[in-house]
Amino acid sequence: MDDNFKRIEEKIEKLADKVESTNDRLSSIDKTVAVYNEQLKIHIEGTVQNREALKLLQNQIKLEVEPIKKHVNMVEGALKLLGLIGMIITIILGVIKIFS
Repeated sequence: MDDNFKRIEEKIEKLADKVESTNDRLSSIDKTVAVYNEQLKIHIEGTVQNREALKLLQNQIKLEVEPIKKHVNMVEGALKLLGLIGMIITIILGVIKIFS
């Protein structure tokens, strides 16, 4: 009967060792997850800051590009007007040449 108790005690000790080993691994995993959570918080904060900076840059670009667009439209209008004036002058000179 002593042999049976010894075997049972040995098995209980092996199980206790396995439980302790598993607890150590779980503790290590918990520490790793805690580190990853902190890194994720930092990443999320950086992402939020980057989005805000991007919005500011987009607004700044809009403010800087708007006058350029207006200028381009004005120059296009002036060129169209010059083209129209050139066509009118050409037509007038053609009519004058025909009748002279």
